[in-house]
Amino acid sequence: MAAKANFLPYPRVVFASDFLARIERFSAELAAARARGDEFGGRAVAAGGHDFVGYRPYHAGDDPRLVDWSAYARLDRALVRITRREAGERLLVCVDASASMGAGPPGKWQRAAEVACALVALALREGSTARICITPAEHSGLRSLMVDKPARLVDLLNLFTRIQAGGRGGGAEVLRDDPEFARGGGGARFVISDFSACDPEPFRAHAQRGSDLNLIRILAPHELGLAPDGPVDWFDPERGEHLELEVETGVRARYAVLLAAELERWRTALATALGVRHSVHSSAEPFEDIVRGSLARC
Repeated sequence: MAAKANFLPYPRVVFASDFLARIERFSAELAAARARGDEFGGRAVAAGGHDFVGYRPYHAGDDPRLVDWSAYARLDRALVRITRREAGERLLVCVDASASMGAGPPGKWQRAAEVACALVALALREGSTARICITPAEHSGLRSLMVDKPARLVDLLNLFTRIQAGGRGGGAEVLRDDPEFARGGGGARFVISDFSACDPEPFRAHAQRGSDLNLIRILAPHELGLAPDGPVDWFDPERGEHLELEVETGVRARYAVLLAAELERWRTALATALGVRHSVHSSAEPFEDIVRGSLARC
């Protein structure tokens, strides 16, 4: 067994040079599919009422069926009808940057940041604004950002690259520390975390706060299932110790049983919680697949 003090394998977020173009392309394709009702319930990411209140310019990737063709005939401009949902709702996204999110590979904090950015891009595409908050409290001063137009996506990417995973806490802290998130109402809420050392009950207690609560659990591949043989690379996020362990076959099997029981505990606890969704993903999945999977029942 080898140990290293104060070691976090994947504490930082580094976006690829084409990442911004990638989330904009993905959000356009997904928003168009959702508007058609082809997949993912055809429902806006910050779902709500649909009263008509005005127009916005047509963007590349929008469903042509959303264009008001009578307005186009009068004004010679392609305009999309805006509903009250689009005009007034705000998506709330909390991302867990605690030490346990520094595990991988691929890094959970990296993938969580990518998923958050994609959700925000989708919200903008569907006519909503978004607010990102980072937990735990060590990140105060950098922990909240409003994104109300596509140009601010650059600010969001910069925010994530400035924050390192670290500290104690987890996704549930947002229900205690962020009044707007805890209050709910007005739009969908997302928590992106590994929910390490969390209990489902606080989320269940916030089930009927007037808006959907979507829990996106991201685990490293080795956390989802230990390989049948070979050493396991593990670390203790609280003590900062990096461990490479040989694990017996019986222990691996026992771990699989315990993991299944833990996920079933969450599923059972939230099964009757109206408006709460919980999906489980590997950090090895591309962010596009995680977003699609988390919205599949929305």
